[in-house]
Amino acid sequence: MSVAMNSGLALYASDASGQRRYAVNNFPRTATVRDLVGSLLPQMGLNSKDSAGRELNYQAFSKREHCHLRGSDTVGETLRDGDEIALLPDIQAGRS
Repeated sequence: MSVAMNSGLALYASDASGQRRYAVNNFPRTATVRDLVGSLLPQMGLNSKDSAGRELNYQAFSKREHCHLRGSDTVGETLRDGDEIALLPDIQAGRS
């Protein structure tokens, strides 16, 4: 296994508006996308609850692949160094 595979991943994360951008350095490649999103929310100052006080869930969107990433995917298998992801709130229409 190469040194690059053993080192962490460097990437960028932004919020849905693109106003907040955060550099991620040396994130473990063996972690899940869910772990990545969970670690970024407080660092980026994103709301964990909606206006009614309900928990907000976020999804990662790969700007390179133009698709949503599954939370169970492994970061090292899904993302590449330098990739940018957007953290998007998972809006459930009709949720009560």
